[in-house]
Amino acid sequence: MPPSMSHVDQYAFRPTGSTTAALVSVQHKTTQLLKEHKYVLIISIHYTKAFDSIRTDAVTGALSKLDMPDSITNWLIVYLDNRQHYTIFQGQRSWLAVINASVVQGSVIGPSDFIVYHR
Repeated sequence: MPPSMSHVDQYAFRPTGSTTAALVSVQHKTTQLLKEHKYVLIISIHYTKAFDSIRTDAVTGALSKLDMPDSITNWLIVYLDNRQHYTIFQGQRSWLAVINASVVQGSVIGPSDFIVYHR
């Protein structure tokens, strides 16, 4: 991660994050930069469904190649493996479905898993 960025620069997957907050932050930073520079270049990338396109086994494979203790790697693999989902609507529960793709959205490690996979 670049030195100027940190978790406070992330607006997605955070309880207090929103598109509006991200845009206000970009506008504020741009205004500050324009006080010192003639031009400011902004590059924006939209990752619609990016997290849904990653297979769990690919993430766990990438995690196993990182230099970290086996206990942490194993914990992350167990966390990601064999995830299941069902929906309740009007008191009726759907069949249980196994999720074998996508990073766990809304989790703290979701964005990190995405980065590790694309490393």
